[in-house]
Amino acid sequence: MLNTIDYLTNQNNLFTARINVLISQYDYVFRMKVLEYYKGLGIKL
Repeated sequence: MLNTIDYLTNQNNLFTARINVLISQYDYVFRMKVLEYYKGLGIKL
């Protein structure tokens, strides 16, 4: 059984990892839209 500090640390690490995934997904979509724009395809959401 984990003590409270280990549990909270693991919970915080999981939360941080999930936030990083969302940031990476947004960044990917944003960069792809910028590339499409500069290729002359316009912006389609």
